[in-house]
Amino acid sequence: MRIALNSKAARRAAAAVLVASCWLVRPQAAPAAPVTFAVASRSAGPREDVAVAIEVRGAQGVGGVQFLLRYDSGVLDLREAEIAASGAGGIVDLKPGSPGSARIALITDKPITQDGPIVNLLFHVQGEPGGSTALTLHGARAWNHASIEELQVAVEPGQVTITAPAPRVPLWMLLTAGGILLVLLVLVAVRRKRPVGA
Repeated sequence: MRIALNSKAARRAAAAVLVASCWLVRPQAAPAAPVTFAVASRSAGPREDVAVAIEVRGAQGVGGVQFLLRYDSGVLDLREAEIAASGAGGIVDLKPGSPGSARIALITDKPITQDGPIVNLLFHVQGEPGGSTALTLHGARAWNHASIEELQVAVEPGQVTITAPAPRVPLWMLLTAGGILLVLLVLVAVRRKRPVGA
């Protein structure tokens, strides 16, 4: 049903209602950008140790973090987790779960206000060249150090790829090359000692 605003009084009343409604509707604050936790990507050879950093972006004074880490236990063996947040101090708690998973919690002495690594994960590579595994974070949560307010969180996965080891030179080739070099050095020395015109 349409209501015609034929009179000036009716139009003024409608305008007043519109203005009043604008005052009554409070502007909504823009949601804070999430704190992002990103797992780095690395490559390593078989049976090597490799450190993988978990980095934070948009730190917002983070003081506590917890998450579930998942990876392929046939490729990597998680040995240790250590704090990497520069100047923040604190402790890291590592609780291995089923194969290929571990719960990690971080509590800092001081708020993390700068982007960068916060935790280093130390793995031992037990897969073969060409293998790889994603490292993903699940159920990640974070809290502000001062207010203990829970922060919005986003995560980004990383990956570890197993590379082929550098080819080894056979021992016999090294010995042969060494022998040839020695003969050349002797010939040069003899030629230098030979009298001029001999």
